[in-house]
Amino acid sequence: MRIKNGKYAIYRGIEYKLDSKRNGNYLLSSETKPDEEGFRKVYENRYVKEVTFNELEEAYRREFYCRHNGIKYQIVYEEDDCYVIETFTLLKVDSDFEQVDKGVFRKKVPNH
Repeated sequence: MRIKNGKYAIYRGIEYKLDSKRNGNYLLSSETKPDEEGFRKVYENRYVKEVTFNELEEAYRREFYCRHNGIKYQIVYEEDDCYVIETFTLLKVDSDFEQVDKGVFRKKVPNH
């Protein structure tokens, strides 16, 4: 299973990453060149298209969580057969987390 957190939208029956809102429109993105017209390449493996809210069939946020040592954590991404989990509140039991930013702590845990 590939972990895909973030905002997504269904546009003409296909799921795209919903990146941002500008000028009242939404920006859809794809890592591969969509068959749909109107997408433009912005850099290697990234294609975008601006659409209105009314053109979207669905819009949603996807987040994945797991339990580690009995505590619920958000899974940020998957790497080397491990989940990278994140917390903003470091508990004593979580002392082996690495601080990656101010108030942000991450740790790799096996994904089985």
